[in-house]
Amino acid sequence: MEITIITLGILVLALGWHVLDLRLKKKPEPPPSPLPAPPPVPELDPLLESSQDDLKRALLEVRIASTELAAAQGKRKARQRQNQVKVEDSKDPII
Repeated sequence: MEITIITLGILVLALGWHVLDLRLKKKPEPPPSPLPAPPPVPELDPLLESSQDDLKRALLEVRIASTELAAAQGKRKARQRQNQVKVEDSKDPII
């Protein structure tokens, strides 16, 4: 009985070794075919180019406006701080 179990174990090990050996010797798969070249880009439509120029101009105007707004807000906050200091000074009792 023990000999049969040992023999069966040796056969299983040999089969496993054989399968592992076959997997290691397996030929590598060929690399996938390269992707086809993308189609050529047609020339930009003049109308599209002009609309891009309009977008760039509008973006520049928005940036300028946001800068002016930030400056105005900064001036307003500075004025508020200055007025607050004047109010606090006027609250001090005169001795």
